[in-house]
Amino acid sequence: MTVWGVDISSWQAGIRLDRVAAEGFSAVIAKATQGDYYASPEYARQKLDALGNRLRFMAYHYVDGNTGAVEQVDQYERVEPDRRVPVMLDHEDNSGGADVLRDVHAEFVRRGYAVALIYIPRWYWDRIGRPDLSGLPPIMASSYGSDQPGYASSLYPGDGSPGWAPYGGNDVAVLQFTQRARVAGLLIDAWAYRGTPAALNALFSAGSEAPAMSEAKDVQTQLRGPDLNGWPQLGDKTLVDAVADMRDQLGGPDHNFGGWPQLGGRTLVDAVAAIGEHLGLPGFAAPKAK
Repeated sequence: MTVWGVDISSWQAGIRLDRVAAEGFSAVIAKATQGDYYASPEYARQKLDALGNRLRFMAYHYVDGNTGAVEQVDQYERVEPDRRVPVMLDHEDNSGGADVLRDVHAEFVRRGYAVALIYIPRWYWDRIGRPDLSGLPPIMASSYGSDQPGYASSLYPGDGSPGWAPYGGNDVAVLQFTQRARVAGLLIDAWAYRGTPAALNALFSAGSEAPAMSEAKDVQTQLRGPDLNGWPQLGDKTLVDAVADMRDQLGGPDHNFGGWPQLGGRTLVDAVAAIGEHLGLPGFAAPKAK
């Protein structure tokens, strides 16, 4: 089974995604950012329209080979902070080598994003020396054939076409087979996915677990410290150990609020209350004996 999708950017400003859905397409990949300097002015609307028309949605970032990974993900995060949105990295002209791609990918993952695809056309992969792409997300490849305009279903070369062949030690998950598909009254990029709608859902749901994982890591850090060996400001104790120490200081060393021998078997709070009552301080009252 083959499922169809499109990828768009600000060049397709105003595209009617309701028509895209009505024409049988199932998913949209939209450009969000490029390098550390560009944000698509159409991204927010395209995302809203795609989701509003029940189209699967993915954002993409165009990698800039002259910009650091941290700065690039900073730029993306300003535009799309939602970790539930899966990401595709677009790596082609001016993107640099595979080392840049790996650095940017690692930074996205470190920030809690799910990178579902890498778009690295075979011609660009050839140009940069056919590097190893194993260990990275699966590939969106491109192969336009005669590059004639037409309907996607007519232009698609088939599930057995050479464009699906793996390269760089990685598999092709999505094939962009035309840049001139007639969709919603425009000529745009169209792609195919060999698989069921449920399998495509899994690819486009790659980010759904990211927030939970990110939150779990945050909780772990708060409890155990930045390197999981305690907090310097707590004497290298974890939060739980520090709270246990506070409990003992308040209630006594027996861990059962039995009080301190040097305070007459009182807890710290009870001792302060007894002192306040003895001094005649308003509102202070020693606890009554049980």
